[in-house]
Amino acid sequence: MYKIYNEQQVPIIKCLIIKIIFISLVNILPPYTLHYHVELLANNFYFNDSEMKKLFIILMLMTNQIQANTEHQALQVAYLAGGCYWGLEELIRKIPGVLNTKVGFSGGHIKNVSYKEVTRGDTGHAESIEIKFNSKELSFENLLFNFFKMHNPTTINQQGNDRGPQYRSSIFYINEEQKSISLRTIDTVNKSKKWEDPVITEVIAFSDFYAAEESHQKYILKNPDGYSCHFVRKFDFTK
Repeated sequence: MYKIYNEQQVPIIKCLIIKIIFISLVNILPPYTLHYHVELLANNFYFNDSEMKKLFIILMLMTNQIQANTEHQALQVAYLAGGCYWGLEELIRKIPGVLNTKVGFSGGHIKNVSYKEVTRGDTGHAESIEIKFNSKELSFENLLFNFFKMHNPTTINQQGNDRGPQYRSSIFYINEEQKSISLRTIDTVNKSKKWEDPVITEVIAFSDFYAAEESHQKYILKNPDGYSCHFVRKFDFTK
């Protein structure tokens, strides 16, 4: 093969290869492209076995970190309440992009509250769901559109036959972006007129989430014939 460089240029070429690796830190090159370029250059510019081993160890460590950072950035969490959490969790956990769900209580004034205490209706808590989702597959806005199809957001402190403040419709936002998206989505839902009455879902800042007992987690999955007043409406709020 005809060489376009001389021996004095080899250290410079090696520096260029290292530079390509560092470019990956800002995700200019995807990992598979990065591997290709490094291998191509290494094969043509005299990296010995020891240098190659070090080079690829650095490469693997850096690309693994990039992937971990990307996955961390894509992971988001939301806290929603819309009636009895048994049936609502069962529907939400099936949404593509939802990674994990947990039922519990938010919005009250008693710490480490229990299900029995919440049933009294005087703790201020709503039966709520912690939702971890991949924002690359499911946006917060689309999560909310699904949420507004799965429960009736126009009834005050009621969902089906369940009545009481613990069954209210709520969005507990964790940052200003979620707050803005929530208000905008509610406006879209109202303008669509899919629900005859206006949405009364409260949009309030998240404070705490207390997980319910294990017997309540994935309740419908464990008890397929268990009680639920939730179902998915065939609404398209964007039309």
